Amino acid sequence: MERRIAPPSELEYILDKLVDHAEGKEPLFASKQKAMMFAAGLGWKKKERTELSKRGTSIRFDIFEKAIDDAFINAMALAETNDLEILSSEKDDERAKIFEEYAHTGMIEIAKKCYETAGDPLETLLYLANETRIDEDPELPGMDPAILKSLIK
Repeated sequence: MERRIAPPSELEYILDKLVDHAEGKEPLFASKQKAMMFAAGLGWKKKERTELSKRGTSIRFDIFEKAIDDAFINAMALAETNDLEILSSEKDDERAKIFEEYAHTGMIEIAKKCYETAGDPLETLLYLANETRIDEDPELPGMDPAILKSLIK
């Protein structure tokens, strides 16, 4: 079976909003994959994983690989477990789970900050990206918070 990455089903509507071309406006993210990458970065910054009670519609892992985001997913799992074994092919599902749980936390944050309060979602996302940059955390080698900002279209 092909490896896939899934958002939490209860927050799929957030991904839909983030990539929506509503009212002739450009979407906040070019793809759900990019939105999940941003969300995972936010979850990592909060140092919090949220378990998925039900997986939503999944994204093929090769979409992440083509964007070279598999390196980020691997680095996140390695930093989380501090165990090189996490990079073995037998641990593919565990790496995906770690990423999905950090993305879940980030999506909760995006839902609260962008869609449950007044304000422009784009401005809020830029603020969140900038906030991570101000308080940089070198714990995840190779993670540049400026990259989070570049994911926003």
